Parts: sequence; structure tokens; C-alpha cells
Amino acid sequence: MQLKDLTIEEKLRLLAGKNAWQTEDLGGKLYSVSVSDGPVGVRKTAWLDWSHNGENTDLPSVAYPSIEVLSQTWDAVLARKMGECLADDCIEKNIDVLLAPGINIKRSPVCGRNFEYPSEDPMVAGVCAGEYIKGVQKKHVGTTLKHYLANNNEVGRFWASSNVDERTLREIYMRNFEIGLKAKPWAVMSSYNTLNGVMVSQNKEYNGYLREELGHGNGLIMSDWDAVRDHTASVKSGVDLEMPFNAAHLEKLKKDYEEGRITIEEIDACAQRVLDFAAFAEKESKLRKIDRTVEERLAVAQEIEEGGIVLLKNEGVLPIKNGQSVAVAQQDFSRYYAGGGSAKVNPVNKPRLLQDALKDVLTDSTIVAENMWGGGDAYVRTFTNADGKDVSIVMVGFEESEGNDRRFLNLNNFDNEDKFIKNLAKRNKNTVVVMFGGGVVDVSEWIDDVDALVYVGYAGEKGAEAIANVLCGKVCPSGKLTETFAKRLKDYPSENTVDDGLNYNYTEGMNVGYRYFDKHPDKVRFPFGFGLSYTSFEYSNIAINERIDGLFVSFDLENVGNLDGAEVSQVYVSAIAPAVEKPIKELRGFTKTYLKTGEKKRVEIKLDERAFYHYDVTARAWVKDAGEYDILVAESAASIKLKGTVSVK
Repeated sequence: MQLKDLTIEEKLRLLAGKNAWQTEDLGGKLYSVSVSDGPVGVRKTAWLDWSHNGENTDLPSVAYPSIEVLSQTWDAVLARKMGECLADDCIEKNIDVLLAPGINIKRSPVCGRNFEYPSEDPMVAGVCAGEYIKGVQKKHVGTTLKHYLANNNEVGRFWASSNVDERTLREIYMRNFEIGLKAKPWAVMSSYNTLNGVMVSQNKEYNGYLREELGHGNGLIMSDWDAVRDHTASVKSGVDLEMPFNAAHLEKLKKDYEEGRITIEEIDACAQRVLDFAAFAEKESKLRKIDRTVEERLAVAQEIEEGGIVLLKNEGVLPIKNGQSVAVAQQDFSRYYAGGGSAKVNPVNKPRLLQDALKDVLTDSTIVAENMWGGGDAYVRTFTNADGKDVSIVMVGFEESEGNDRRFLNLNNFDNEDKFIKNLAKRNKNTVVVMFGGGVVDVSEWIDDVDALVYVGYAGEKGAEAIANVLCGKVCPSGKLTETFAKRLKDYPSENTVDDGLNYNYTEGMNVGYRYFDKHPDKVRFPFGFGLSYTSFEYSNIAINERIDGLFVSFDLENVGNLDGAEVSQVYVSAIAPAVEKPIKELRGFTKTYLKTGEKKRVEIKLDERAFYHYDVTARAWVKDAGEYDILVAESAASIKLKGTVSVK
């Protein structure tokens, strides 16, 4: 089907979805593309419109760990594996395009969708999303990079304006998309919010940048669901497809065309991209093949969780040894396997309880458990099962969801969990906190009372098995944080801006995450890039080499501990005497290296191509900054292991 063969009515009809989850097929003339939510599991519903909205009619699908956990693996191979598995899930359910991954920057620690996003750093976010996209699309299933642009809170997302200066937009909130778009997702989804006073779904300037400068070219731009207010303005801005179908909007679009408020050229540009999208999806649909069984996909889900768990504190109680007695203050695991909203998955299997998974590993141990769930006073009781045990484990956390933001960072507002931890730690000095959730938690009230803290995010349906393996040393923890855990909510600059309910004012500029906390280290509880291990690594012999294809940093990394393990190495660039204002340092490369005990490897990291650039607002271009730079090899943003210097001309 070619554009010239369509009537104006058919062209206009193409610009609106057929229903909630399919594109229009013009009565069978075109391939209808089926889409589905599912950043961490395919959320295919049993209905195609909104008539059953709110009912649990989602078909069972593998529930993987949250994207936040995936990013905490810092592992490109695992990100691709997750994408490949999700593609197999899509193929089983006849889904052409996954409405994922989300890539928005974690500006605020209370954003209700932070669990869906990779990082506070645009490079980590872009690289993680890019590998995920490559994994999905390798299997001839499409992806949708979202939510473009500057959608960093849920409260007010339908009306509030994100007010951001141009340099910050380019270097923080658009750079992640620029990196992710290198993987060539089939589509980009525009966000709900307004940007500097103009709705993103109607923002011709920034949709133009998306195509012309960020690399999306003639790829499809679709709206988020019900994000369009004025379909005519949306089409004129370059948003090709409004989802879901809205009869009133389509009628208004037709009337606007008839009365000359939109041109045939503007309609044709969007209609052609929808035609191309459908034709490409049809071609790719004939090439699909499932490679992994459901059990193999579940194994990958467990592997991701094992690699993304972050050990934040350990005074010696971990790993738990076989034969030690263990008490578990058990939550109902079904509360924490996934976040809420469009990322919620109906799992293939009911997630197991942690004590049952522990029994599989600690075959000679006595393990007792008491259910904490019940609300209210259940969290202030004494939990006498912990008395006299070698190890006491308490599972705590919070539930996050699309459409809502958190109002606090501590756990006391979640059924007095802070108080419960303190009471339990008084009964047993060897208390281990296993913490679920979608992001930062204020642990100030109890962190000094417990022996260990393990952050597991939203763990997917194989979470209990993965957590048990890490707690018992069957898997050596290797995850590292991809966002900064500050001490208090008020320590984040995003929470100290003047907002009026209609505006989010990004007055902190580029001082997001570690870029801000490098200047205020006293406010940090756990720094960006931080994570403990059961083994130890030594760095040595840094070298910096410029080659035709870029600048490379190499060094020796040795596992000097007693267990096999993996280390995430990070390379930051710091301008010694910058001619323009810059953060103290910025992440420009990273890798994860697996080493057996006693093994040494030469590690090489290529620096990001923008390592020595800034966005010049006057020139409206990226400009290379000549000068001297420190090249910092680090185990976290707060722990530099090696340093070299390079002169940039």
C-alpha cells in the first residue's frame, strides 16, 4: 500500500489507533501493529479497548526484575539477554512492538516511576536502554523509547510544565535519548508533560530535534496513552500516531483539515511514517522465532536479579553459612516483585517466600519465619523468633506506581517498618535488612543498628531464589547503585525548588545526582556507583591511549579476595581548569569484569565521544573544550582508584 493510493479520510484515520492496543488497518488493507506495555514483562490484556479498564485481565507472562535493577547490573550482556527474553514473550503473544524501555532521568528521588528508569546519569540510562533495545529487536520485535521529554515526576504529569534551560536539556535530559537512539528503536513515545510552556506532544521544535539531531530520522513518534490534547497541533508538530483511538479527536482533525488549519503535506508526512511502520512490522513478523523456553527465560530473570542486587552494608554477618540458624521476618513477596501501573505483570508463577528459597541453599540450617504482613501493630511487635538465632532477616520496602509520587523517603510511613527494624535489631545484633522498592530510601533511623543492608529493588518472580543465593554466598554480590542515596529528602536539589503545582522548575540545572553531590559529599549516604562485595579487587597500571577510533583508558584489575566475583569499573572525566562551567566530574565510560579469585585482567574502556564537549547554547551545537583533564578510574563516584591526565586540543 502506497500513500498515493489512500483517500484523505484514510490518511487521517491512520493517524489514530484502531483501539487501545493496535494500529488502524483500514478494513484489512494494511497490517495492524499490535503493541503492549511491558518493560519488565509483557502485559497483554484480554481486551482491545478501555471497556474493561481496571480489571485484572492481563495474560500471564514472565515477570523480570525492574529496569532499575537491570541498570544496577551495569552489564550489557544481561541487558541484551533481558531484551531477547522479552522478545520471546512478545512472539508467544503475537505482540509486534513493546512499549519500552523508559529512559527518563531520575531527577527527583520521589518520582513514582523511578523503578522503570535506569539512572540519574544519562550515559548509564542510554547505554542500558540501548542494549535492551538491541536484544528485543534482534528477534524482529520492535521497541518504543520513552518518555520524551523531561518527564521526571508523576504528580501533575498531564499538565505541569518542566521548565529547563537549554544546556541542561541537551546534556542531561536529551543526551540519554541520543545514546539510546543509536540502537534504532522502531518508535519513540512522547510524554504527557509540558516542556517550557509547550506540550511535548505538540512541541514541533523538540520533536524536530528528535528527528534531525538525536538520530530518530523518519522513525515513528507515537503519543503516550491519552497524552494528546489537540490532535491537529500534535500532527503539525510531527507526532505521527495518537494512542489510543479517540473518536472526538479524529473528528476535530478532519474538521481542521477541511477548514484549512492543517495542510495535506503535514498529514502526508505523518501518514507515510505510519505506513512505513506497519510495513516494516509486517515484514519483521515473518522472521520471528522463539529461542528460549519459559523456564530458560525465568532463569535469565533470576540471573538479572542476582547481578543487580546491591550490598550496601555488611559488618560480617553475610554471607550466611550453611548450618547457621536463621529467623526471617517474612513479608508477602507478592507485594514487591514488581512496581505498579503499566509495568505491573501478571507472573507465570506465584513468587516464592524467601524462607522457602533459603531452605534450598541452607540445607543444614534451622530456618523459622513469622509473617510481618497484617499492617498497623504488626510492625511494632517484638518478633521473638529472632532470639538466639545466628542471623535475623527482615524484609521491608515500599510499593511504587505510575501516576503517583512518593511524599517521603523513610519507611515509618509504611506501617512503622523503621520502628520494627530497630526493635528487631535490639533482639538480635546480627540483623540483615533486605530492602525492596523503586529507589532511594532514607535509612537514617536504623542503619547504625543493623549488621547488613541488601537493596534488591523490585525483584521479579524469581526474586526469592536470587536473594537467597546472594545472602548465602552462592552468588557473590556485584550490583552497584545507579543513583545517589542521600541522607534526607531535603538533601536533593530537586526538592528545594519553588514549584506551584503547574511548574517544575529545574533551577538546579546540571546539578543532578552525583554532579550535585560531588559538591556536597556530607549529604550522601551511599554514593552513585557504590556496591560492596564478598571479595576484593585491586586496580593498578593506568594507561591512556588515543587511537583513530577514540580515547581508551586501560588498567589492571585483580581479584585479591577469596571468592570469584565481578567488579564494575567506572571512568570519570574532570576538567582541571574549564573555560565554561562544568560539573566536578562526569561519567564517560564503564564496564563489568568477571574474575576468579586470584585472577588479573587488563581492562580497557573507550571514552564516550562527548567526553570533552559541552553544549554551546549560543552556537546551538556541541563544542569540544580544549584543555587538561583528569581521567579517573573509580569503583564509585566517591572512591577513585587511579588517575591519569590527558591534554585535549
